[in-house]
Amino acid sequence: VVTKFVDNFFYPLDKLSLEKEVIKSVKSQLISDTHQDPRWIIFKETSWIRSRLFIPICLGNKVIGLLNLDDDAPGKFVKDDIKKLQPLVNAAAIALENARLFEEVRKEITERKQAEENMKNIKDELQMIMDSVPALIFYKDTEGRIIRANKTLANALKMSIKDIVGKTTEELFPREQAENMRKDDREVIVSGKPKRDII
Repeated sequence: VVTKFVDNFFYPLDKLSLEKEVIKSVKSQLISDTHQDPRWIIFKETSWIRSRLFIPICLGNKVIGLLNLDDDAPGKFVKDDIKKLQPLVNAAAIALENARLFEEVRKEITERKQAEENMKNIKDELQMIMDSVPALIFYKDTEGRIIRANKTLANALKMSIKDIVGKTTEELFPREQAENMRKDDREVIVSGKPKRDII
């Protein structure tokens, strides 16, 4: 019953004055008798708790969690328990930080994979559009190296698209034609305007 209660427990932090006080002060709190402390909120499922020890789990000066120890007898905990539990608290801080970093990395990897998948889908759709056009279509970088081509060009050159990509116009076309292409490319790059009717 208690486990189920804890798993589904949600209570605003501003209503939990003890927890809020520990986080704000960054200091441990020892409740010798919860039934005698007006700050303690008694729930039916946790009414058996008579002693509570709050220890802040810190990373630097920042509280990233709380370690709570409960007992059904009043006066169970003493201040010396805080010192004894400090190594455990330090280990918990490292574990929580590692978990946070792991989650950040996992989220980043997931987002990157999703972005890569979206990009692949866009490229596949673009390739389908290019392949449906009967004209020769290919993209080049400023060095004249082809970075994308359609099936019409591949069929005309009797090559696969994979073999075409990465090659320069000089490697694929007759010398005179390649030189004219280079000339047209330079004019377009300098002017920043498209050039039509060059075939």
